[in-house]
Amino acid sequence: YNLAMCMSYGLPAFIQDAAIAALESGDDCARQVRAQLDRRREIVLRKLGDIAAAIDIKLFGACGGMFVVFNVAALGVSARQFAHQLLARHAVAVLPCDGFGASAEVADWVRISLCTDDARLAVACERIVEFIQSISKRRAA
Repeated sequence: YNLAMCMSYGLPAFIQDAAIAALESGDDCARQVRAQLDRRREIVLRKLGDIAAAIDIKLFGACGGMFVVFNVAALGVSARQFAHQLLARHAVAVLPCDGFGASAEVADWVRISLCTDDARLAVACERIVEFIQSISKRRAA
């Protein structure tokens, strides 16, 4: 069904235009995007470094990936609970990975997108650290 939908309706014109622009610009655009994502990944790893022992951080691909995931199982909350509470308390949106199917153990994993500007990403990571520390303190009490 999905294949039939794609073949029948094709891609929206703006995506086709973006594909043409990418093909015409050569590798320079891809290098710029990769550099941005690499820089943002380093921001996330640096900011979450203090709590790395509490969560299992995974990187997918040595470079160029658009997200970082981490495991919240040790915090005693599900990925969905974590995401909902983080949004409600700290205005940071992350995505529980359980919607990505059964191809991996994703029930306790949360995804952080690297597709926002550096400053906003840094603030979001600081808020994630604060939230995780608050959860850890409550569990210890």
